[in-house]
Amino acid sequence: MDGGDRKGIFKMSNPQPWESEFRALFERTRAKVAGGERNLERLFTDADRAFLRSIGSKPIEMFDSADDFVAAGEPTLEDMLEIHRMRYEYFTKVQNGKFLPPVTQYRAKPAELGGVPWLPRAIDKVRAKLAGQLLDDFFYPCGGDRAFLKGIKMTPPEFFRLVQDSESDEEVLKKVKQNK
Repeated sequence: MDGGDRKGIFKMSNPQPWESEFRALFERTRAKVAGGERNLERLFTDADRAFLRSIGSKPIEMFDSADDFVAAGEPTLEDMLEIHRMRYEYFTKVQNGKFLPPVTQYRAKPAELGGVPWLPRAIDKVRAKLAGQLLDDFFYPCGGDRAFLKGIKMTPPEFFRLVQDSESDEEVLKKVKQNK
């Protein structure tokens, strides 16, 4: 998919009607994970799964968010909501509510773009997450992504929006270097 499909569609994420349910599900998941539950079958009901699917998400994404929050205090619920607002808009307006197969190739963690390590991988993960194609074994923003983002002085939603609105890797690189 070329960047033209993304650029300019989402200038500002507005609160969505599904957000209260998302918040409640995150809090329930966080509490269960903090209590030691890690089995997705027990963490999510059929209604939870249907809700997540309706907003272009999956149970593993909610679990990963809650699990990282319990372990590291991040990503915040607000960051995850902002990322899911962008995903939801893309899912409903560009993909017409249809899921695509997962992306299976990602650039390596040590790969660099313009001398910036991790940037190519982070770009790949955001593009896949935006399109709902991130492999279940991956999570954006994982601990490595968050460390990278701190180094470039951006939040997970800010970087997500940057990639979403950029036409190319080179445009992302230029804006990342301007931000440092």
